[in-house]
Order: sequence, then structure tokens, then C-alpha cells
Amino acid sequence: MGNNKAVGEQPLWQDPLADPEVQESLTVLIQKLPQIKEMVLSAEKAAVLVSSIAQDQTSLKQLGEKWDRLTQTHQINEETWQALITLLDKLPTLLTMIETLEKVQLFVQSLMQDKSSIEYLGESVKSYLAPVTEKLDLVKEAQERAKQDQTKVSLFTILRWMKEPAVQDSLKFIHALLQVWTENCNRK
Repeated sequence: MGNNKAVGEQPLWQDPLADPEVQESLTVLIQKLPQIKEMVLSAEKAAVLVSSIAQDQTSLKQLGEKWDRLTQTHQINEETWQALITLLDKLPTLLTMIETLEKVQLFVQSLMQDKSSIEYLGESVKSYLAPVTEKLDLVKEAQERAKQDQTKVSLFTILRWMKEPAVQDSLKFIHALLQVWTENCNRK
């Protein structure tokens, strides 16, 4: 083998070293040598670990047996794996929902600790329920009057009531309601 050198010339490997880009690359490589050394050592340690685990048949056998027991006792099959994958796909959505629920829970908790907010909420509920309460009071009053009224209702009394506008409106409403209900039942 020759030394790759022409007579009276410098070695062939020295020509590329004259290029400033090659010089800069070599400088960076030399500066990174400690990091490269650490990466090589880490890779060697990982390779030794994997090699020792692969050679340790007892550990592999125990790991396999543990996996078999786990899959048998928990009925892990293809359907379970598909469900797990689907669940993993939905985790971002579930996380968003849970975060929203946490915010609502914190809001409700802070609301329940603030007496003025509770009073305001109570007043708001009362204002919404006031019309309903009034209607219920009317129904209760009508029930009481009906219980106290001992007069007999005759056909002539019913005919007299039929002339009252409130009775007419109620009968029209009942008639329309029965028509709509019948049409609805016929469609189904």
C-alpha cells in the first residue's frame, strides 16, 4: 500500500482540509465530542440492559406469565384493545369536558359560599316561579270552593253555564286539543 502521496506533493487527505467549510465542520464536531461521547455511552448502557433482559429467561418467563394472568383475569381481547384505542382517541375531548366540569364545579362552589349571590339567585327563582304559584293558588281556591258548594248541578245549570264566555273558550280549547290529538294518533 502506498501512502497516497504523489512525489513532492502533500498527502491527498490534506486537500479537503484547506476548504473553510470543512474546517468549520471539523471545529463544530470537535466541540460536540463530549456530547457525542455521552450519547454513545448511553446507547451502550441501553444495549447492555436490553441484552441482559433478553438473556434472562427467568425474567422473560415471569413477565409472560404475568401478562397471561392479566389478560385472562381481565378478559383482554381484541374488542378490549379496540375500546382502549377508541378511548385514547377520545381523551382530548374527555379532557376538555372534565376541565369544563371542574370550572363549573368551582363556580358553583364559590357561588354557594357567597351569601349575596345565593340571595340574588333565590330572588330570581322566586320571580320566575311567581306566575306559576299564582296559577296554583287559583286552582287551590277553585278546589276549595267546589268542595264547599253543596248545590246540585242540573242540566239547566249546565246550559246556563254554556252561555258564559269562559266556558265557551274552554270548550273550544278542549275540542281543538282532542282534534289535534286524534290527528297525531292517526299519523302514527
